[in-house]
Amino acid sequence: MRAHERRLTERLLAGLRRIPGVTVPGTPDPERRVGVVAFQVAGWDPTALAAELDERFGVLARAGLHCAPLAHRTLGCFPRGTVRFSVGWATAADEVEAALEAVRWLAAREEAALRAST
Repeated sequence: MRAHERRLTERLLAGLRRIPGVTVPGTPDPERRVGVVAFQVAGWDPTALAAELDERFGVLARAGLHCAPLAHRTLGCFPRGTVRFSVGWATAADEVEAALEAVRWLAAREEAALRAST
């Protein structure tokens, strides 16, 4: 189960880091992580992003400070917090890909809106 979780975490980390405008705090080493990946997307409030992921794509995520405001201060994410995806033994690789595609689409939409306004 840990090997499956590590593979999905690695896929999620790598995929998020390739999306322009996405910031992933913490270590990039999947061996030093559990199946929880927090991130921010430039131009998006984390709560609004999580809602859009759910409403538009059916991708579930959590947003905010995740009961750890001091950790977010340390990571530089306070007071906005982050969006958080979690993977585990029941998560399929295609679900991770769907989540990445949704983030990619929303990040590109926001980037285009920012370019249009300048």
